[in-house]
Amino acid sequence: MSGDPARTPGALPPPDAPLHGFEPLFALSLDLVQVLTFDGVVLRVNEGWVDTMGYDRTAVVGRNTAEFLHPDDVGRTMKFRERLRLGQEVPRFENRYRRHDGTYAWIQWNAVSFPQHSLLMAVGRDVTRQKEAERELRINERRFRMLAENARDVIFRYRVVPKPACEFISPSVLSVTGYAQREFYSDPHLFRAVVFADDQSLLDEATDPGKVASDSAVVRCLRKDGRLIWLEQRGVRIKDSDGQLVAIEGVVRDVTEREEAMRALQRSREDVLMAQHETEDILTSMTAVLVSCDAALAITRWNGEAERVFGLSSATVRGKPIDTCGASWPAAIMRATTERALIDGHARIDDLDFKHVTGAPGTLSLVMTRTINVKGETTGVMVVGIDVTARRQLERQLAQAQKLESIGFLAAGVAHEINTPIQYVGDNVRFLEGGTADVARVVEQQRVALEAIAATDGEAADIARRTLADTSAVDMAFYSAEMPVAIQEALDGIERVATIVRAMKDFSHPGYRERKLVDVNDVLAKAIVLSRNEWKYKADVDASYAPDLPHVLGVAGDLSQVFLNLVVNAAQAIDEKPLASDNAKGRIDVRTTHDDRWVTITIRDTGVGIPRDKYQTIFEPFYTTKEVGKGTGQGLAIVRAAVVDRHNGEVAVESELGVGTTFQVRLPVARGATPLAFSEGQPPSAA
Repeated sequence: MSGDPARTPGALPPPDAPLHGFEPLFALSLDLVQVLTFDGVVLRVNEGWVDTMGYDRTAVVGRNTAEFLHPDDVGRTMKFRERLRLGQEVPRFENRYRRHDGTYAWIQWNAVSFPQHSLLMAVGRDVTRQKEAERELRINERRFRMLAENARDVIFRYRVVPKPACEFISPSVLSVTGYAQREFYSDPHLFRAVVFADDQSLLDEATDPGKVASDSAVVRCLRKDGRLIWLEQRGVRIKDSDGQLVAIEGVVRDVTEREEAMRALQRSREDVLMAQHETEDILTSMTAVLVSCDAALAITRWNGEAERVFGLSSATVRGKPIDTCGASWPAAIMRATTERALIDGHARIDDLDFKHVTGAPGTLSLVMTRTINVKGETTGVMVVGIDVTARRQLERQLAQAQKLESIGFLAAGVAHEINTPIQYVGDNVRFLEGGTADVARVVEQQRVALEAIAATDGEAADIARRTLADTSAVDMAFYSAEMPVAIQEALDGIERVATIVRAMKDFSHPGYRERKLVDVNDVLAKAIVLSRNEWKYKADVDASYAPDLPHVLGVAGDLSQVFLNLVVNAAQAIDEKPLASDNAKGRIDVRTTHDDRWVTITIRDTGVGIPRDKYQTIFEPFYTTKEVGKGTGQGLAIVRAAVVDRHNGEVAVESELGVGTTFQVRLPVARGATPLAFSEGQPPSAA
């Protein structure tokens, strides 16, 4: 173990007789055993030495250890050997020996000296791997400390037993939590204290030996400055040989931005999903027909309204071309129009005839729009259609109503113009009525006088006889009897024309549309007159008016329309009923009565009747039991709207099939209104 020059074989010390007691050590030890002089010459080595260093024994004995030592270890080894020579206690020491292959092995030595023989015996152990491991550990420790001191994440080691404590936590904990390292070292429960109570169970799982720890736990924490942060802990459990948990090592990362972004993304996804669901609900429940097609015009969407209108389910038509999907629309028109929408971006069909699922004809108004994706590529066509059947029917009825309104205005003007000449005719006929009576009286007196003169003789008698002979050819008795009757009939006709003219003028007068006190008897009677052409050949009308009927507060024009509709409906119901064997007319009974609260108008007919299950349906707009062209379905709807909605009244119906129908209209009595004596204003006759 010295750097002294090697001795020659003749210079060796005496044989090592004192070392005979260590022979078993030489033979059995797996460690390195060598005997050498104080100046470092090798006298003997065991098999462990040879195996470890790789030299042949003869190549080692007699040589100085300095030849095998690492140059950096020669001086230090000589100092240890000198201390042994002086009899000083020397602790174990280490140096590096060069192996036969040129590499160096770290050998840890225990040595003992034999001063009387100037010998040393050393037992060594190859600690090369341990040294390398220690060196690697030191390197790793330096790397770890550098990483821990510079990492943004918090690196920690938390001891669980025997007493919980924070053994290590990196400086970055200050920037993450606002708490310094010393605060965690002094308070082992600080980290748990900053975690939200609801999230502490996640930490408990990490320290519970009975549970399998998750890869990570994300918890909410409160920084020292009061700000909420999200921390992700990734750790491993450290257990002893008995499997007991002794510590937790890991990394804590501030994932606030990530969690907030994830939650914002989740909220956005939820908003998008909700919007999609809402859109889907809207598209499904919308009252318009909605059909989507791809670029090949194959159907991809068919909403609930389309199913209802055409009677075809979405599953049935999906994937089929729009022109051959089975819908009852003109296929060629649909194909051409959707192709035009693909090219131009927009197309429409205002009136497309089709058939409802019931087989009834209908009309669709369609708008077609090209759809594109985010890349600007054409993806198909969306078709939105509205069933305008009822609207088109209403428009036709409105046009007809406008024509009738124009005719009504014209009729009002005609009525006004007729009124004056009819007065002239009436006055002149009355004049003729009076004059005819006077002339008849004078003629009769002259006849008597002529007969008296004719009974005498003379020229006057001849003249009288000739005059009587001339007048005998005229049937004066007939004229005297029939002319007053004819004049009276002419006066009756003129009065009837005047009554109709007055009713038309009243019905068209602007004041007829104002809310005021209304004499129901008068309005009802005029309505019967105006509707006479509807019932005169089909039924007899029997009208009975309560003489002391109170006024009601309302619009005379609306009430007149109500009574007209009910009387006309009664006449049409009678016309639909087969004639009796005696060809007798039907009958319409009209009555007005009242009590303290209500004025009641009852209109009863002997028509075909109404099924009981249709009592409510008949008041719906556009509902009619009449064939096309005979009814608009608006009559009874107008009745209910006018009576119930605008006059706070009631409408009731009772009917028996084949026997007839009774409509009863009840209108509230105007408060403070006094009964009107019917004799003061007798309604015109319905005859």
